[in-house]
Amino acid sequence: RPYHLTSIETPLSIARAYFYGEPTIVPDYGLISEVITIAKKDLKAGDAIDGIGRYTVYGLIEEYSKAKQEGLLPIGLSQGCVLKNDMEKDQPVKYNDVSLAKDSLVLKLRRSIV
Repeated sequence: RPYHLTSIETPLSIARAYFYGEPTIVPDYGLISEVITIAKKDLKAGDAIDGIGRYTVYGLIEEYSKAKQEGLLPIGLSQGCVLKNDMEKDQPVKYNDVSLAKDSLVLKLRRSIV
């Protein structure tokens, strides 16, 4: 269908997952796309990334295969990362450009599925 009613679908998905163990947001054909991290402004080595919707980065969609091949950092993993290198505005952030937030639950979950 061409629309989503997230205020209704989200709690229903959570309930189905909790009560019935039913996966509700699983891609049928594997990973297809990735939302990658892009520098919102010039950033310096040592700067911490503040995450989605904040001041340091934004996300753009990319093909999963390309994002994986180029080592592009998914935006969901960006919060709490510290930059190892200077980044220019609108430059994609790669795994090699950051120290990952080791205590991140999202990082642990990501590593368990990819």
